[in-house]
Amino acid sequence: MKPFSRKIIAALGVLLLAGCASTASDWSEFQAPKQNKVEPVRLVHDVRFTSGAQISTAEMGQLDGFIARHDLGYGDRVYVLTDATGASSQRVRNVLNYMKAHGIAATGLSSVEAQPNVVRVVVNRHIVVPPNCPDWSKPMTSDYSNTPMSNLGCSTTANFGMMVADPSELIHGRQPGAADDDASSGAIRRYRADKIKPLESEMTSGGK
Repeated sequence: MKPFSRKIIAALGVLLLAGCASTASDWSEFQAPKQNKVEPVRLVHDVRFTSGAQISTAEMGQLDGFIARHDLGYGDRVYVLTDATGASSQRVRNVLNYMKAHGIAATGLSSVEAQPNVVRVVVNRHIVVPPNCPDWSKPMTSDYSNTPMSNLGCSTTANFGMMVADPSELIHGRQPGAADDDASSGAIRRYRADKIKPLESEMTSGGK
């Protein structure tokens, strides 16, 4: 085959491959959505009793480890399970008081999971699964539709998801509760009485 013919065939091959390759105009944001996913997590710890209702030193250590290991706190829904008969009610109260002493608000809950000589602590929480960043899935050429680049907003969305104290609030907002009428109307009263509080001055140093 002549060199000239080989060059023509090679050029045709490149054109065919270019025609099959995806372009930016074919790309859609649905291929890589910039969204935080919120997933539920259930944590379980059993406090075991041999006799009586007092929590043993060994079980206290196990419970302390569970609390520290999972960093229980804001946003967690903590339940202490008891059976329907209430036979272990004193044990449940002791576990509830122990959790309260650690600053954890727990709720007693009747459940079929309750077992003899065991008080089960259940923690329901949500975690955020951020989008994969960076995202360069959109081709950088032939963007005839002039759509945003695929990585736009990816880190902002991911950072927002990681900063949320209670991820469940990404599913449904928090109830604001009753408003403080005195605090809300205080600014109006001061304005009408011409007793507006001056802004606090800030002392700065360094550059001019």
